[in-house]
Amino acid sequence: MWFHKRKLIDEKNSDVYQYGIQQLLTLILNLISFLIIGVLFQVVLPTLLFIFFYALLRIYAGGYHASTPIRCYLFSNVIVILFIIIFKYLPMTYVGCNFSLLVSSIFIFFFSPVGSKNKPLDEKEKKHYRTKSIVILLAEIIVQQILWRIGFSIGGYSISLAIDAVCFMMLLGWTKNKCDNKLKNKATPM
Repeated sequence: MWFHKRKLIDEKNSDVYQYGIQQLLTLILNLISFLIIGVLFQVVLPTLLFIFFYALLRIYAGGYHASTPIRCYLFSNVIVILFIIIFKYLPMTYVGCNFSLLVSSIFIFFFSPVGSKNKPLDEKEKKHYRTKSIVILLAEIIVQQILWRIGFSIGGYSISLAIDAVCFMMLLGWTKNKCDNKLKNKATPM
């Protein structure tokens, strides 16, 4: 590794740094892709708001995780494109937006965090992530409501869709975990 050759890091930590750099580059690539997609669809601000509020909650709420970085990259871009399609072509009223927000929030409240095979959580992490996800969810709902009330419905709608997307990813992860457990139980001899 370049940093190790220049004696900037210890050899024993090179794997950790390599992983960190890989994650940083993946994050940068994702952000650039999301920005390009937002520009192409002419919805940069809503896309940025969606990404920010989605990522903030998703970190702690958990849900489906792709098995490889390339699948994660592709799946993330599909999520952003779906957001944009819904945002542009399915205008939502205040009541409709709040109804979907309520349903998603209830699911997130009761089921967060959702771990995965790629990101399992121990009991201490579950408790910590659950508390964080609920606090972030409540903060996002407050911001969403403020934005709607001051007339910045684009922001309110973007945050609502971000929370809905987190709920969707949690539901996918929860479903995948249930299916994986059934397959695991079938494969285990009694």
